[in-house]
Amino acid sequence: MIEAQTQPLRLLIVDDDDVDREAVRRMIDRSDLGAEVEEADGAMSLFGSDGWAECDCILLDFHLADSDGLAILEQIRSRAGIEMPPVVMLTGAGNESIAAEAIKRGGYDYLVKDGVTTKVLERSIIHAMERKREAAALADQRREIERLGFYDSVTGLPNRNLYLDRLEQTVRTAARTEGRFAVLAMDLDEFKQVNDRYGHHAGDELLKAIGERLARVTRESDTVARVGGDEFAAILPTADSVEGAVVMAEKIESAIREPVLLEEGAVAVGVSIGIVLYPDHGSDSDSLLRCGDIAMYEAKRQHWGHNVFESPNGDCSPIAAVVTSQLSHAMERGELLLEYQPKISFESGRVAGLEALVRWNHPHLGLLSPMEFLPCAERMALITPLTFDILAKALSQLASWRSVGLDASIAVNLSARLLDDEGLADSIDRCLTFYALPPQLLTLEITETGLMTSAERAIGTLSAIQALGVRLSIDDFGSGYTSLKQLMTLPISELKVDQHFVGGVADSKMESVVVASIVQMARGFNITVVAEGVESAFAWYRLSDLGCHQAQGYYIARPMPSREVEPWLTAWRHESSDFATARRR
Repeated sequence: MIEAQTQPLRLLIVDDDDVDREAVRRMIDRSDLGAEVEEADGAMSLFGSDGWAECDCILLDFHLADSDGLAILEQIRSRAGIEMPPVVMLTGAGNESIAAEAIKRGGYDYLVKDGVTTKVLERSIIHAMERKREAAALADQRREIERLGFYDSVTGLPNRNLYLDRLEQTVRTAARTEGRFAVLAMDLDEFKQVNDRYGHHAGDELLKAIGERLARVTRESDTVARVGGDEFAAILPTADSVEGAVVMAEKIESAIREPVLLEEGAVAVGVSIGIVLYPDHGSDSDSLLRCGDIAMYEAKRQHWGHNVFESPNGDCSPIAAVVTSQLSHAMERGELLLEYQPKISFESGRVAGLEALVRWNHPHLGLLSPMEFLPCAERMALITPLTFDILAKALSQLASWRSVGLDASIAVNLSARLLDDEGLADSIDRCLTFYALPPQLLTLEITETGLMTSAERAIGTLSAIQALGVRLSIDDFGSGYTSLKQLMTLPISELKVDQHFVGGVADSKMESVVVASIVQMARGFNITVVAEGVESAFAWYRLSDLGCHQAQGYYIARPMPSREVEPWLTAWRHESSDFATARRR
């Protein structure tokens, strides 16, 4: 039934027959709707005022003296758009083709007058209004998901997707007009210490404050975005010189250095800024991004605050060459290690698989996380050998576990850059054959943002991988914007909901709405939904209620070296039923 309203329903009867209008009015009066009824005898009287747009439902006769019902229905839809009130068509004679056309053009029901009773009419009006409300709620959710696809939910700034699009547009405009502009790549200093000491909530509050300051000190014509965890970027279309870009960088440094007052107390962070200029340091988006990162890393290493990109050949800085050399040797010397984190079924509590996570055991810097060296590997074309080094280690370990009777599967992260390789599926097949492993035991995870930029040209590669029997997963889902059309065409069997939304379900209704929408959409395509970053019992309960299939995060287990996996799996097998029972409501 429709929800209770504070105001009576407003119904509008559009019919040029006085007798028919009166008959419909009497049925409404006899019903339980308690509605106020308005009348119009044709198109002219209907559209003579704007009152029709405020009605809760329109009862529209198909044959009118000055128009026909389909034409009026089309006008209602074109004038009101998604806000059009629900329309129930009434006709003197049934016609299935006309009925189908009426529904196609936005009508909610099609009734033959001779067969209409008070109850039939009442039920039709109620159903039409309920469907309208459901459609409106779905449209609101869709708009919110689309908004989250282009704007960062913490800071409200454009996210990486929108930033890359605007950078590409700025490059095209500058190329056409022979213009110049600057790009800033920014990374916060000491942010990790704040996150570790005070928690993610404090970290989010700090990021929000930083975002507000960046928006305040930059111009309206500039684009400021949050492009990663503690990474920001800016496009300065009016900064046509290094001097102008440096002035803005200094303003940003000064603004960010000011302490931020959080609930836990005042905290202060710094920022490292890389400065590049179009076309001096790059004539395309990729070059500008690469050079900006290099300049930013050098600023961080030297504690300079900001640094203008410099290179004799405009291609690569000395620091990048050093990192490249070390990473190459790291693979040769076996310094890359894997840790494993389990995924657990909400329903059964059993282990659904293990994700292999790479670490670099650097001889001088200690254990480095993937975010500290994988971006460099992608920029310097080392990502392909590095990926297959990781894949070989993971498959070798999986074969070893299975040889001692451990029933396990493995997930490995795959850079979207590899999807351009038409021979990728064959290479993966050879690896599986070498270790004598069934392909269904391997899942390849590709980040949503990476997949977005590669999906159209990589659909053949993805389909070839799926044809092997290998499962494909979209990682960090919700951090970018994958359209429904893309999701329908991609051979995906799993979505991993971005950690921000998973962490937010504990205290945010909006995060729960987003997760619920993702689950509903995924279930429609028979896709498994994995919540990653589950760190508390409350998050487990909430995500289970929202319908997620699997969970991964510190609440279950931290990533562990291979030597700890076998005893952990053995112990978990005895505790899984108790775990599932205790954590399901």
